[in-house]
Amino acid sequence: MTQASLSKRRGQGEDSTYWDASKNRYIGAVSLGFSPSGARIRKKVTGRTKTEVRDKLRKLHRQVEGGLRPRRRYTVEDALEDWLAVGLDGLSARTVTLYRGTIAKALREELGSVRLTDLTAADVQKALASIASRMSTRTVQIAHNVLVRAIRQAERDDLVGRNVAALVKPPKGQLGGRPSKSLTLEQAVSLMAAARGTRREHEIAGSRSLAIAADAELRRRHLHQKIEPLRSGQYRGGPVRGGGERQGHRQRAA
Repeated sequence: MTQASLSKRRGQGEDSTYWDASKNRYIGAVSLGFSPSGARIRKKVTGRTKTEVRDKLRKLHRQVEGGLRPRRRYTVEDALEDWLAVGLDGLSARTVTLYRGTIAKALREELGSVRLTDLTAADVQKALASIASRMSTRTVQIAHNVLVRAIRQAERDDLVGRNVAALVKPPKGQLGGRPSKSLTLEQAVSLMAAARGTRREHEIAGSRSLAIAADAELRRRHLHQKIEPLRSGQYRGGPVRGGGERQGHRQRAA
């Protein structure tokens, strides 16, 4: 064997790349030392080309050098399940149901199959935008918060290098939200009229629903009284001067 051929041979512990005909892929393998039991730790990556495999091997080396212990098939869904198993202590039953049901389901549908080490901020932004297209702003915010916490736990356990979800600002969701179940003032008046002269007139008159409806109407009228002068240009409110006079109280709107 010539010196040239020896120099081209792979050294012990170095990466190896080979073609696997059964998988129709190039395989890259690297030795990462030995486990406490003495078994060799080997990680493998696959790709369509040698260049792709080499890039993945370099990424794997950076992760290991950074102290990470990435699992080959550890996905966003795995991270969510791990966090849900320990992160819900002390929360109400209603909140637990929301997190395990609506929130986790939405995140699984959008990102569940993505490997955590491959997840990008763009992936998270796209997923939250999809959730926002069919859910309320509050639900989108909770989904983002849950994802950030789940990845933070994985980051703590050295399963991922950084929390890309924390780099993303959640978008606004649908404005409708849950319809109010309170009576409007008109509905309250109609209910009182229908109950007049019946045995339940006094019971209905003192009900909480009527009180809420009346209070909501009073608040609406009070807000209207504050806003209407601004719309008509009568004055613009400003800071209060000494003596209680409001600066710009009678100032015409430009």
